[in-house]
Amino acid sequence: MVGMFKQALWISVLAFTSGCAEGPTTVSQVAESALLVAIVVSSDGGQGSAVPVYQEHIGGSAYVVAYLTAGHVVDMRGPFDVNGVQAASAYRHGVLDIGLIMVVYDQEAPPPIVPMASRLPVTGEDILAAGFYSGFFSPSRGMVGNPIVVPSFLHAWDGGYLFTSASSRGMSGGAILNLKGEVLGIVVGGRYESEHLGCFLPIQSPVIQAFLQSSLG
Repeated sequence: MVGMFKQALWISVLAFTSGCAEGPTTVSQVAESALLVAIVVSSDGGQGSAVPVYQEHIGGSAYVVAYLTAGHVVDMRGPFDVNGVQAASAYRHGVLDIGLIMVVYDQEAPPPIVPMASRLPVTGEDILAAGFYSGFFSPSRGMVGNPIVVPSFLHAWDGGYLFTSASSRGMSGGAILNLKGEVLGIVVGGRYESEHLGCFLPIQSPVIQAFLQSSLG
């Protein structure tokens, strides 16, 4: 099934250039901002990336922080280690390849939350893919490609977009950032060390927004 799904993705690819123009904010500035909130997720089953999207004060100096990631990262065997802190729980969407990992911190200053873009991505838009490769922060410049077309029986990447960027194993669950430093989406797949093509799910997808609202209240 996974092989058929990946084959369908690459059949849907339309040609577009991999260069991108300078934006209102430099790529290096976006990368510096991304490093402050870049998260590596580790478990006995492997490694991925995540993005902090929600925090809540739960009393005293304690906070709960929710990290959005790819569903197949949550599918790894737990317990999960999130930047050195053990996760309290994890949830996976029933269909889309997205999930949430919850971490409780007992400290005065919890990790910062990444601002979310208020709109869907635009084909040709400059982006930065931010995630981890072998435990090292690995930002990569690119641009938004075309919406993905997949067979009706394969829904895990419904509503997703292609992106041009050097994807690495371990970047699943990492952020796709626009040049304002806002999260456009979450990396869910890539043709690693090959054609510099990947797939991400947009943060403003109605399905993802409903998942966040139902999971976080």
